Amino acid sequence: PEGLLLGHEGAITALAFSADGSRLATSGEDRSVRLFDAVGGRLLTVSRRTSGVVDRLAFAADQIAGTSGDGEMTLWDERDGRRSGVQRGLPAH
Repeated sequence: PEGLLLGHEGAITALAFSADGSRLATSGEDRSVRLFDAVGGRLLTVSRRTSGVVDRLAFAADQIAGTSGDGEMTLWDERDGRRSGVQRGLPAH
């Protein structure tokens, strides 16, 4: 189904679907990562990042991983959007 996802201020920089296609994660220039119900378009969670814009997203088990060009990877819990980990010092891309 077609729909419009609202919420980001500025451009969307990355998106990823969950393995079953039921959820869509997006990141934007506003340094937020938003999780949507992919079927109905309802916003489920909003998470903020303190440094760098996320430019790559992926679902992994029950987490969402986001990386940025500054060599930092952030993990968020898919259920509630809380940050569950940060890895710094990765090779910049």
